[in-house]
Amino acid sequence: MKQVLLKTSKTMLFSVVCLVFWTHQVCGQTNKGDFLLGGNLGFSYLEISNQKTTNTHIFFSPRVGYFPINNWAVGLNLPLSSTKSGDVVRSSMVGFGVFSRYYFLPNQFKLFVQAEYGRGQLKTKLPTTETTQITYYWDMGVGMAYFLSPNIGIEGILQYQQRNVPIVQVTNTISYEKANQVNFNIGLQIYFQRKK
Repeated sequence: MKQVLLKTSKTMLFSVVCLVFWTHQVCGQTNKGDFLLGGNLGFSYLEISNQKTTNTHIFFSPRVGYFPINNWAVGLNLPLSSTKSGDVVRSSMVGFGVFSRYYFLPNQFKLFVQAEYGRGQLKTKLPTTETTQITYYWDMGVGMAYFLSPNIGIEGILQYQQRNVPIVQVTNTISYEKANQVNFNIGLQIYFQRKK
């Protein structure tokens, strides 16, 4: 067992070292013709004391973008989320969205604003029933990217989001209502420079 773990650790370390050396050769950032590849990750936990229930939400959104002009990226993302409300309601979403992002400040720290719109399939399960609904979402936010190297950025983004959420009715059925929320997500982006 130790040999398997050691071999796996060596393989992972080698992969990370290769990625770091390869990405140092790429040297892109936010110039016209460049690309970005990465994603954001979010987590929220809500405890409702008067109902003695909790809500746990995990969110991951891989994305790819293109810079048609300096500092402005447009692209596609694939949001995935899972939510558990108490011990009864579980929901998951797979979506498809478009985003637009504009960067400010020409240095190692770059502020950005972002808008996103998409749709997805929201599946909700109760112990006795299951529903599926097409849902739409949109968000806008402001964030900051810190560039570890010319092509690797770690970012945080504060977003306002509107989306549909499942509500369990007294009759043990599910209805969907619009929810407004504020999220803070962290992410990692790799910036690729177009070869001239």
